Amino acid sequence: MCEIRKLDDSYFTQIETMFRNVFSSPPWNDGWNDPVQLHEYICDMTQRRGSLVFGFFIDGKLFMKGIEDSLKKKNISAIYLQTEHGIPACSFYRKNGFTELESCAVFLKVLE
Repeated sequence: MCEIRKLDDSYFTQIETMFRNVFSSPPWNDGWNDPVQLHEYICDMTQRRGSLVFGFFIDGKLFMKGIEDSLKKKNISAIYLQTEHGIPACSFYRKNGFTELESCAVFLKVLE
Protein backbone atom coordinates (compact mmCIF):
# COMPACT_ATOMS: atom_id res chain seq x y z
CA MET A 1 0.00 0.00 0.00
CA CYS A 2 1.25 3.48 -0.87
CA GLU A 3 0.98 6.18 1.75
CA ILE A 4 2.13 9.78 2.06
CA ARG A 5 2.79 11.02 5.59
CA LYS A 6 3.57 14.42 6.97
CA LEU A 7 6.89 13.89 8.74
CA ASP A 8 7.49 15.19 12.25
CA ASP A 9 10.52 15.14 14.57
CA SER A 10 10.13 11.42 15.20
CA TYR A 11 11.41 10.81 11.64
CA PHE A 12 14.47 13.06 12.01
CA THR A 13 17.07 10.30 12.52
CA GLN A 14 15.69 8.36 9.55
CA ILE A 15 15.82 11.50 7.38
CA GLU A 16 19.45 12.12 8.34
CA THR A 17 20.44 8.51 7.66
CA MET A 18 18.71 8.37 4.29
CA PHE A 19 20.06 11.78 3.25
CA ARG A 20 23.63 10.78 4.19
CA ASN A 21 23.36 7.46 2.35
CA VAL A 22 21.87 8.95 -0.81
CA PHE A 23 23.96 12.09 -1.16
CA SER A 24 27.26 10.49 -0.16
CA SER A 25 26.86 8.05 -3.08
CA PRO A 26 27.14 8.56 -6.86
CA PRO A 27 26.33 10.73 -8.66
CA TRP A 28 26.55 13.28 -5.81
CA ASN A 29 29.46 11.95 -3.72
CA ASP A 30 28.99 14.82 -1.26
CA GLY A 31 30.52 12.99 1.69
CA TRP A 32 28.29 14.01 4.59
CA ASN A 33 30.75 12.82 7.23
CA ASP A 34 30.30 15.62 9.77
CA PRO A 35 27.23 14.71 11.87
CA VAL A 36 26.86 18.25 13.22
CA GLN A 37 26.88 19.77 9.74
CA LEU A 38 24.39 17.16 8.52
CA HIS A 39 22.10 17.77 11.50
CA GLU A 40 22.15 21.54 10.97
CA TYR A 41 21.49 21.15 7.24
CA ILE A 42 18.52 18.83 7.77
CA CYS A 43 17.17 21.18 10.47
CA ASP A 44 17.47 24.09 8.06
CA MET A 45 15.48 22.21 5.41
CA THR A 46 12.81 20.72 7.66
CA GLN A 47 12.24 23.21 10.45
CA ARG A 48 11.78 26.48 8.60
CA ARG A 49 8.67 28.36 9.58
CA GLY A 50 5.85 27.39 7.26
CA SER A 51 7.64 24.41 5.69
CA LEU A 52 5.87 21.11 5.20
CA VAL A 53 7.87 17.88 5.20
CA PHE A 54 6.42 14.77 3.57
CA GLY A 55 7.77 11.25 3.13
CA PHE A 56 7.01 8.52 0.64
CA PHE A 57 9.21 5.50 0.06
CA ILE A 58 7.83 3.57 -2.92
CA ASP A 59 7.08 5.59 -6.06
CA GLY A 60 8.41 9.11 -6.51
CA LYS A 61 5.84 10.01 -9.16
CA LEU A 62 2.98 9.06 -6.84
CA PHE A 63 4.72 11.01 -4.09
CA MET A 64 4.84 14.17 -6.22
CA LYS A 65 1.16 13.81 -7.14
CA GLY A 66 0.23 13.35 -3.48
CA ILE A 67 2.25 16.40 -2.48
CA GLU A 68 0.58 18.48 -5.20
CA ASP A 69 -2.88 17.39 -4.03
CA SER A 70 -2.03 18.15 -0.39
CA LEU A 71 -0.65 21.60 -1.24
CA LYS A 72 -3.66 22.50 -3.39
CA LYS A 73 -5.93 21.74 -0.42
CA LYS A 74 -3.89 24.29 1.57
CA ASN A 75 -4.27 26.85 -1.27
CA ILE A 76 -0.55 26.71 -2.03
CA SER A 77 -0.19 27.43 -5.74
CA ALA A 78 3.42 26.54 -6.58
CA ILE A 79 6.31 24.26 -5.66
CA TYR A 80 9.88 25.57 -5.76
CA LEU A 81 12.69 23.02 -6.01
CA GLN A 82 16.44 23.55 -6.17
CA THR A 83 18.95 20.99 -7.45
CA GLU A 84 22.09 20.72 -9.56
CA HIS A 85 22.15 20.32 -13.34
CA GLY A 86 22.94 16.91 -14.76
CA ILE A 87 21.76 14.75 -11.88
CA PRO A 88 18.81 12.32 -11.99
CA ALA A 89 16.57 14.68 -10.02
CA CYS A 90 16.53 17.15 -12.95
CA SER A 91 14.97 14.68 -15.39
CA PHE A 92 12.61 13.39 -12.69
CA TYR A 93 11.31 16.91 -12.03
CA ARG A 94 10.92 17.64 -15.75
CA LYS A 95 8.98 14.38 -16.25
CA ASN A 96 6.65 15.52 -13.48
CA GLY A 97 5.83 18.87 -15.09
CA PHE A 98 8.41 21.16 -13.49
CA THR A 99 10.20 23.75 -15.62
CA GLU A 100 13.48 25.54 -15.01
CA LEU A 101 13.23 29.19 -14.05
CA GLU A 102 15.37 31.09 -16.52
CA SER A 103 15.00 34.23 -14.42
CA CYS A 104 16.74 32.72 -11.39
CA ALA A 105 20.35 32.01 -10.64
CA VAL A 106 22.12 30.45 -7.68
CA PHE A 107 25.39 32.09 -6.64
CA LEU A 108 28.33 30.81 -4.64
CA LYS A 109 31.49 32.51 -3.51
CA VAL A 110 34.16 30.40 -1.86
CA LEU A 111 35.90 32.40 0.84
CA GLU A 112 39.57 31.74 1.34
